[in-house]
Amino acid sequence: MTEPFECGNLEFPAALKIFAPISAALPGRPNEVRWALVAETAEYATGPTEFAQAFRVNRPMALEDVSLAMQKFGGTAGELWLELRTDSGGNPGPIVLDESRRLATPHLLPFRGYRWIVFDFNRGTGGPVIAPGRYWLILRHTGDAIFNWYFTPGTAYGDPDDSRARPHGQTGWNDILTYRFNFRVSGLVKP
Repeated sequence: MTEPFECGNLEFPAALKIFAPISAALPGRPNEVRWALVAETAEYATGPTEFAQAFRVNRPMALEDVSLAMQKFGGTAGELWLELRTDSGGNPGPIVLDESRRLATPHLLPFRGYRWIVFDFNRGTGGPVIAPGRYWLILRHTGDAIFNWYFTPGTAYGDPDDSRARPHGQTGWNDILTYRFNFRVSGLVKP
């Protein structure tokens, strides 16, 4: 018997509006509309920089899917997918345990605000079973799609070095980021 399991940095503003109206009504005066700037915290995730996010599991888990809080701004060709890697001394290791199903970016329509983009590891036959420990998710892409990946400032989830970056094609993950990307890992564990 198994039960569903979720972990990650789950909270993000799905309907983020960078400029939001604020209404202020004072007695005896007409309503006034002012605009407030709401900071958007996101990385251009399909550009020249590669990004990795760590997560931990405490029990053996059959990984089903991973969702990233993303927004598509454009692009007409290519694919997005995730690599699941082991941890090697606090960095993404060289061993790719599995890859998610690839998503055709033309089928992901541009949308206002951020939403979960689901990367399937299950594929109808069951996902990889991972032992307790630390793992890394690395976003991969081809083509011309423009996606932002939302992040939460600070260390709301995990360890201080759980988010990493590197220029595309480099071997080391030396850039430790001061925030956590928003993601959701879903799977099945034994109670």
